[in-house]
Amino acid sequence: MYFTGFPGKPGRYRFRADGKWRYITDKTLVAAECRRRTETLPRELFNRRCNVEASVFQLVYHTRNKKLKYRGKVRVQLWAFCRAAWIDVRRITLHQAKLAEMAA
Repeated sequence: MYFTGFPGKPGRYRFRADGKWRYITDKTLVAAECRRRTETLPRELFNRRCNVEASVFQLVYHTRNKKLKYRGKVRVQLWAFCRAAWIDVRRITLHQAKLAEMAA
C-alpha cells in the first residue's frame, strides 16, 4: 500500500488495494483514528461516554425538531442548565427508589 497525493489538492490521498484505487481524505483519517481510540477504551470509560451521549439525547428529547421556544443565548443556556438538572434529579430519585426497594 502506498500513498500518492493529488496535485493541487492537499489532504486527499489515493492508494491501491485489492487491485482498485481507493481515495481518502484527512477527515476520514481523523475519523478512523477516533474510532480506533474508542475501541481501545476501557469498558468503564466507554460506558461513561455512552451515558453522556444518552444524557445529551434526553436534553433535546422533548423539543420539536430539536428547536427551542426560547431565543437568545442566555435563555437557551438557562433552559439547558435547568433541563440537565431536572434529568439528574430524576435519575437520582429513581436510583434511590431502586436501592430502597432492594434493601426492603
